[in-house]
Amino acid sequence: MEVDFTPINKPSLAMPSPAADCTGPKEAMQQALLLWEERERQRLEILAAVECPKPLWHAAKAVPSRPARIRPTRQRHHPRGMARLAAEQNSRG
Repeated sequence: MEVDFTPINKPSLAMPSPAADCTGPKEAMQQALLLWEERERQRLEILAAVECPKPLWHAAKAVPSRPARIRPTRQRHHPRGMARLAAEQNSRG
């Protein structure tokens, strides 16, 4: 692969890097591309592991609330809640 460096990049490639054992700019570029390729492969593996074809919430279907279903529950719980509220208010003074 032929890589042409920009005038801005050439000075930074000429500086020795303590982390790399490169003998020249071409070898530095090869190592950089290998590192990038490895990181990209790991990123794609992680994405493949966490992505589902369809989110699970698509499978769930909402149950519409109906007044006919809510009314008996409300009739059972409302008086108890009101009695509890009145008792709390009386105890506070």
